[in-house]
Amino acid sequence: MLQLRMKCLMLSSTFLIHFLLLISDFGIGIIITFAAGQCVEDQKDLLLELRNNLTYDSSLSTKLVQWNDSIDCCRWAGVKCDTKGRVSGLDLSNESISNGIHDASSNLFRLRFLQSLNLAGNTFDSVEFPSGFEELTELRYLNLSNSGFTGQIPPGISNLTRLVVLDLSSAYTPVNLENPNLERLIQKLNRLQELYLEGVNASAIGSQWCNALSLYVPNLRVLSMPNAYLTGPFDSSLLKLQSLSIIRLDGNIFSAGFPEFLADFAKLQVLILSSCGLSGVVPAKLFQIKSLEKIDLNNNRDLEGSLPEFPSNGSLRTLQLQYTRFSGNLTDSVSRLGMLEFLDLRACLFSGTIPGSIEKLTHLQYLDLSLNQFVGSVPSFAFRKKLTTINLRGNSLTGRIPDAIWKGLESLEFLDLSVNSLHGEVPASLFDLPSLKILDLSNNSFSSLIGDAKTEQVQWLCESVQFSEAERPRRPRSFLQQPKFPLLKNQSSLMMLDLSDNQIHGEIPNWLWEVSDGLLRHLNLSNNYFTHLQQPYSLRNVYLDYLNLHSNLLGGQVPIPPASVYYLDLSNNEFSSVPVDIGNSIKRALFVSLANNRIGGAIPISLCNATNLQILDLSNMSLHGEIPVCLSELNLKVLNLRRNNLRGVIPDTFRVECALETLDLNRNFFRGEVPKTLERCVELEVLDLGNNAFDGTFPCWLKNLPKLRVLVLRSNKFHGNVTCLNDGNELSNLQIIDVASNRFDGVLPARFFSGMNALIVNADGALDHLYFVHGTASDIYYQDSVTLTLKGSEVEYRKILDILTSIDFSSNRFEGRIPEMIGDLENLYVLNFSKNSLSGDIPGSIGNLKNLGSLDLSSNDLGGEIPSRIADLTFLSSMNLSFNRLVGRIPHGRQMSTFSESSFVGNEGLCGFPLNKSCGDVTTRSPSSSLSPLLPEEEDDGERRDVGLYASAAFGYFVGVAIVVLSLAVSRRWRKAYNRAVDRFVLRGGRRPDGAGEEW
Repeated sequence: MLQLRMKCLMLSSTFLIHFLLLISDFGIGIIITFAAGQCVEDQKDLLLELRNNLTYDSSLSTKLVQWNDSIDCCRWAGVKCDTKGRVSGLDLSNESISNGIHDASSNLFRLRFLQSLNLAGNTFDSVEFPSGFEELTELRYLNLSNSGFTGQIPPGISNLTRLVVLDLSSAYTPVNLENPNLERLIQKLNRLQELYLEGVNASAIGSQWCNALSLYVPNLRVLSMPNAYLTGPFDSSLLKLQSLSIIRLDGNIFSAGFPEFLADFAKLQVLILSSCGLSGVVPAKLFQIKSLEKIDLNNNRDLEGSLPEFPSNGSLRTLQLQYTRFSGNLTDSVSRLGMLEFLDLRACLFSGTIPGSIEKLTHLQYLDLSLNQFVGSVPSFAFRKKLTTINLRGNSLTGRIPDAIWKGLESLEFLDLSVNSLHGEVPASLFDLPSLKILDLSNNSFSSLIGDAKTEQVQWLCESVQFSEAERPRRPRSFLQQPKFPLLKNQSSLMMLDLSDNQIHGEIPNWLWEVSDGLLRHLNLSNNYFTHLQQPYSLRNVYLDYLNLHSNLLGGQVPIPPASVYYLDLSNNEFSSVPVDIGNSIKRALFVSLANNRIGGAIPISLCNATNLQILDLSNMSLHGEIPVCLSELNLKVLNLRRNNLRGVIPDTFRVECALETLDLNRNFFRGEVPKTLERCVELEVLDLGNNAFDGTFPCWLKNLPKLRVLVLRSNKFHGNVTCLNDGNELSNLQIIDVASNRFDGVLPARFFSGMNALIVNADGALDHLYFVHGTASDIYYQDSVTLTLKGSEVEYRKILDILTSIDFSSNRFEGRIPEMIGDLENLYVLNFSKNSLSGDIPGSIGNLKNLGSLDLSSNDLGGEIPSRIADLTFLSSMNLSFNRLVGRIPHGRQMSTFSESSFVGNEGLCGFPLNKSCGDVTTRSPSSSLSPLLPEEEDDGERRDVGLYASAAFGYFVGVAIVVLSLAVSRRWRKAYNRAVDRFVLRGGRRPDGAGEEW
């Protein structure tokens, strides 16, 4: 019996060894690191000297500050060693390093055994790439992305022949590929599998870059070169790279036909070619590639195609074709895209019905079919629990909306059914959607609401939130449902004709310009379905004062407007070009809008001849080039160039008597500093410079703009502190400030927040909003809008109401505590300090923000408990406190129960609902830091891995024996249980559990 017990003890140990070996297969990096030899002394010295030479912010560092001379350097954060104790991996990413690596003499380049080096996300501002990388001949992985290095990429990198992954992307600083150019950079890198050069100026034509890639990097799997100044046309030699699975080339101006051979990449998973100036027809078989997960071709205004019959069991998750000329039907086969999450076909030419099979897309989260020609009824979306956005605006949908099709949409936040022909009652179920924030039902023919109790809620959605775009009183509708233009040719005294907001199709007849013998002064044909102007036509001798053709389907070149016009609105059409001399025909014009067309090319300089212009809206198009200097010298009140491809610097020539009230340059490629002469524009209320490449420090002279209410500097390259905001309360009228996603640092400006009177003083009257109306011509009206980021998604507010208030300082490098006085801003609706390095407790005063609807403090270093008063914020619909160092029980409260686990994850010390952690199980142990990604090993690496595994096995054996023996030795109860188990085993004849009968 004793022998049997000893035999079973050995079997138990063997089982534990096998178990630990199995774990080692999944966590081999950890076990090998544990089993690796001690750090070689000279390697340790090199690392310490390297750290001492680096300039970095210790308050932001998570690795360098932990390097301890008394600990084996192979256990330091960011350091990985081979089995001989030599440094083989170094990850110093996001360590706020600003200096200390100058040239080849740096200790960094003496770490000759490095296989992985990551310096991404640092702040080497205005520091050129150092030489010396050629010394690191063992490198397989090199990541210098967004590290702040500038200038020419060093030629030594081209000698790193073992590289598998190379990332030199630069979204913030100018980086050039001239000497070496792209070809010379990669000609020795034949093992390269992943190449990332986002924002790098490669300046190569299609035949050059395509041939170089296909010739020198045959194993390439990832090609990521967005905004890399590449041009077309594509060369078919690229087809040799049959291992390509990710192709990202967005933001390059190819100005060429779509490369049909892309449909022949059998392993393709991601294809992003947005805003590339592509034309021609996209082959249908591209969408049938089984491995394809994402395809983004948006904002190629001349690109055509249609959707095929989709294959079964496809992998497609994201399909983006917005602002192209894709047409045809959306077939029932869309239901086969079982993994589809994001579908955006906005502003295309799709027609037919929306297939009912779309309800089978159980993973769908975002659906935008707006501004197409879909007909028929609204399909059912019932119980699509992941859907957050449904946009069917601007189609020809008809019929009633059944109450049942909206049931079970638990996550729906945005619903737009406007500008259709829907009728009947508004379904009651729309008002039971728990997450709905934006509802637009305007420009339909709904007759009534279901239930009187719902009336006040709809009025609140339409009047308070103001999501519809037609808030001013409309003229009575006439000629409703007319399929053709009414015959008014014989009218002799007509001076004003308004046929807007009907469903008139076809052409605008050429006799219209001669009606009433030239007496017609006011013509409004907006919000119809006109496709073209009947030929021949000429507006040169027409005497129209007011011409409004917005929101039709008019295409081709913008017609030369009448010289008499003072109001010209051609927005929301399909125009593709504009006459270069258009400015000579609108010298009297006060209002000109060409927004939301397909117009490319440069801004016509002739616009500067329209010296009376007060409102110029050229937003949401494909304009490129620079802003004409003369444009800043006009006496404009509103200038909107949002969402184009404009580049260069902003002319620093704003006039002394500048009258600007709104300047919107969001989502372009402008660079340089914000022009200081803009401080002359003391009437400025809205300044939106977000999503560009502006740099420099915070423009402190903005404090000289006393009427500023909206300031957006989001997603640029600004840096430094914002202490100048603490000087006083000059910006007391600000209600929205968004400086997110820059490189601002220092502490938050407490005195600035305390001076934001617009967020402190309670509004005591009717709701107001930002807009511009001409002093004498009330029909010249411009509605300001703004885009805010809520829950990680952009939401456009077409009206900036007084109650729309926001402070967003996220994704910067701010540190220190959150000012206690933030709780005085009672009118604040959005507060976002996420992704910084803020510390200390969450101020309890946040509980005073009774109008707060969105709070995001995630990804900081905040500690302490969550203030219990936050649970009393009844309007709070979105909250994220994840990835901090918060502790204690999550407060109870009706509002707190609506937040999911994701709002609190990453706080090891938190407990209670909704976390699956009772307050008795809380641990404060921090997760271990991760090192560089695993890399393909060379042949000799197999031996190293085997050594690590043997060490792991030995370690596992002793651990297993120790666990079993010590347990039996210490616990009498365990020994008795073990003996009983062995006795049962003996009585059963030593049979295997599987019943095979063979003795063990």
